[in-house]
Amino acid sequence: MVRLSLNIPHRDAIMVLSSLSCFWVLPLSTRLRLGRTYFKSLAPNVVRVSRHRIIKGPYYPRELEALLYVRKHTTILVPRVYRVYHASNGRIYIETELVEGVSLAELWLKTRLVHDVKTTITADLHDAVAQLRSLRPPAQQSIVAWASTKEGLSDGRIGPETFGPFRSHDAFHTFLRGGIPSYPSFIGKNE
Repeated sequence: MVRLSLNIPHRDAIMVLSSLSCFWVLPLSTRLRLGRTYFKSLAPNVVRVSRHRIIKGPYYPRELEALLYVRKHTTILVPRVYRVYHASNGRIYIETELVEGVSLAELWLKTRLVHDVKTTITADLHDAVAQLRSLRPPAQQSIVAWASTKEGLSDGRIGPETFGPFRSHDAFHTFLRGGIPSYPSFIGKNE
């Protein structure tokens, strides 16, 4: 084993380590520990591990699949994924590029943005939502589910369990309405 004995400040030590090729093959637990020591955790599930990278997790594989699908099929800015770590419980950790900045909520509420800037931000958000709404499912046979895993969906607003997959968007919306079919067939068509 090679010992690294350099007389440099702690903050710069990680920069030296990150420039060594062996640093990128360290086990996930070691990378996270080094990141927490020399950088700061950006959130409970986000650890900065170098100047330009973070590791997020644990996540379900379908979350990574959604991120990659949005990146491939839209112009929405999505961080680049460098590496995926597989945990023993079926969850994953994602190493992505660090995108530094201020949250939109903080920017909007704590600064005095001029009307034109707010209009531009609103138009950009409108465009992003329109792109997401226009996405087509990757596999037609499982319309509302994850393409590669065929897993159901999860949404904390609906409950703790996964649900689906559904054969159609109508079946998905019927589920969301608690089993009530679409309103024209339930109430009757307008005459």
